[in-house]
Amino acid sequence: MQNVETFLNLFEVDNEDVSIRLFSLSLQGKVKSWFKTLPAASISYFQQFAKIFLDRWVVRQKPFLIIEEYNQLKRQPGETVQ
Repeated sequence: MQNVETFLNLFEVDNEDVSIRLFSLSLQGKVKSWFKTLPAASISYFQQFAKIFLDRWVVRQKPFLIIEEYNQLKRQPGETVQ
């Protein structure tokens, strides 16, 4: 998302429709399929699209779950720390 926003700012893309279409070109696989299922004209602004995209595709884990997963990591015999 940050790369797309940087690109849009760099090339001074101000048109919302163009911004959404350019971002959609970067989507692949399940994310592209999800995008194609969105109803026509359901998104009017790039920031609105960004929020919907991030809410759907960014994994938001609780910090304690991440710490617990980290604590469960164990080095296997013969495995280096790297």
